[in-house]
Formats: sequence, C-alpha cells, structure tokens
Amino acid sequence: MKTHLDWSPYDTYGIGDAYSGIPTRGGNYAKAVAVCMHNRQCQREGRGVMCPSFRITGDSRHSTEARVAAFKSALNGEYGDKPFGDPRLAAAMDLCVSCKACKKECPSAVDMVLIKTEYLAQRNDALGELRVKGQIHLRMGQAPKVVSVSEV
Repeated sequence: MKTHLDWSPYDTYGIGDAYSGIPTRGGNYAKAVAVCMHNRQCQREGRGVMCPSFRITGDSRHSTEARVAAFKSALNGEYGDKPFGDPRLAAAMDLCVSCKACKKECPSAVDMVLIKTEYLAQRNDALGELRVKGQIHLRMGQAPKVVSVSEV
C-alpha cells in the first residue's frame, strides 16, 4: 500500500507482544493504527475532552477504539480490495472531529487526526475523487473579486 503521509516514525513500533494486533497490510500506517491498546480511555466520562463524538453520543461506535477496530478490519482485508472506499469505514470516521484529544489524552497516544488524514487521501484515491487542493484552485480562479475594507 502506497501512503500519502510519512509514517516512518512508526517504523520501530511492533516489537513485543503489545503490538500483536498489527494489521497485515499498510506497513507503518498499520503500526500507527495498532498503537491503540484498548484501555477504553476514549470512552470515559468526567474530566477531559476525549473523545468528543463519543461523549456527545454516548455510543461506543463513535470512540477512538471503535475507529481503530474499523481500520484494523480494513487493513486486514475484511472490507475487500478497496477498503478505504467502504461505507463501514466512512461510518466509523463520520463523527471524528479531528480534535487531537486522542493524541493528548490516550495513554497510547493514538493520533487519529493523522490516521484520518491518510484515510481521506486513500478514500479519494479509491473513489476517484479530486484532491481538495485541485478543487480550491478551480474555485479560486472562478471567484469574484473580493472587496477590501478600504473600498467600502
């Protein structure tokens, strides 16, 4: 699997029994996903902000742990040949607000924002969608002139 982001910081991950759940595909990206140790800190109540989508819904399907489980399934081939285009993975990521609370408050420092960024790039590739950068350039070329405050 060709990744869009540099996952080399995770190159040394996966040594020891704690990382026995590393998916079979995805290389260092899979290792970043496997950082989750399933201690369910993302499903706690009380102080802290992790995970906002879980805290608001109260539904464990919207926790960091559930997102990790979906990615592990996808990278293990359970979602077919184009796992990043699968609606089950989209549903898992739907309410992730990219707040970085998981990276800060999770004892395993799961970085769901980076995982999500790679997911979105892979999803765009799988579904044949244009990159956001290309869309912005198209829109900027067609945008009307912006009036500055001094002209008002």
